[in-house]
Amino acid sequence: MTVDNVKLDLNNPRFVDLSFADEAEMIAYLYANADIPELLLSILNSGFMDFEPIVVRRGDSVVLEGNRRVAALRLIRNAALREKLGIKLPAEPTPAAMPDEIRAVLVNDAAEARKFIGFKHINGPQKWDAMSKAKYAADWHADGASLEEISRSLGDTFNTVTRLVEGYRVYKQALSLGFDPERRTARRFAFSHLYTALTRSSIKQWLDLKDDEGTDPVPAENADRLQKLMSWLYGQGEREPAVVRSQNPDLNRLADVIGNERTLEMLNTTRNLSIAFEELEPQTTRLENALIQAVRHTESAAAIVSSFDGRASTYELGQRLWGAARDLFKNFRDKRAQLEGLDDDL
Repeated sequence: MTVDNVKLDLNNPRFVDLSFADEAEMIAYLYANADIPELLLSILNSGFMDFEPIVVRRGDSVVLEGNRRVAALRLIRNAALREKLGIKLPAEPTPAAMPDEIRAVLVNDAAEARKFIGFKHINGPQKWDAMSKAKYAADWHADGASLEEISRSLGDTFNTVTRLVEGYRVYKQALSLGFDPERRTARRFAFSHLYTALTRSSIKQWLDLKDDEGTDPVPAENADRLQKLMSWLYGQGEREPAVVRSQNPDLNRLADVIGNERTLEMLNTTRNLSIAFEELEPQTTRLENALIQAVRHTESAAAIVSSFDGRASTYELGQRLWGAARDLFKNFRDKRAQLEGLDDDL
């Protein structure tokens, strides 16, 4: 097909929650976010290698696969477009870098192209991120394909595809309720936090997550809970910082806290996941963990005791440590003697 006659896909699955007014906007985005500069340099140095045909929809000539390559050729062939976008080529174009025609596979619709595109970008050499995978699978499922069919076509497990689709549907519902990913306080938007959280039984029950695909996954009466979950996972502005910093251990702790009425209320009140989670631990466990840390720190200090220079402040800290350890152990000894009739001398 002639390069000038094909159209870029402004609804490409790569662009989650993005919209473009025209091809120039899309090309500018690809240039900034999809390694177009590297592709330009490769084409300009070696010429356009037409090894892999693009995939084009019959009728409207929209490129369903190969948008980066077409965008790069647009920039090489169109000086006015480069000037409009403020982009300079890294080298002078040669005739080999400006083909008039490129090979293309014509398909009737997106469904016909999906198996090839999905395998290439989800499990093949040019992988999309988790959100793009989820959008792609969810759109395909919404068009009528079963999750089993999508799983087989993508070479992925049924459970993985189900988690991605469910996570994407909940994410879209959260957006409709006002969640703004641009206001997150987490450094990056980790979509895996959401779709993994939704597999935890305590969170599913708390949200009353529905499997009914004809409605929003979370019932309307629990909309505020979904907004809280998104806020805890990602943050919403400075007044609502994220409480989950990593999946391990924070996400598991959040699931445990949500599963307990008392600690859930504490999280709501304090927005401190560590404090709420501590309430779940038996005091005996907390005592033992505190002792393990105390022993570890004391042994670390003992390893460098030769560096003690005699200063009073360090000496006083040593005295406090000795007094605390002595009192602590006296309590242990008295308790053992009381319970078992033991008498361990210090």
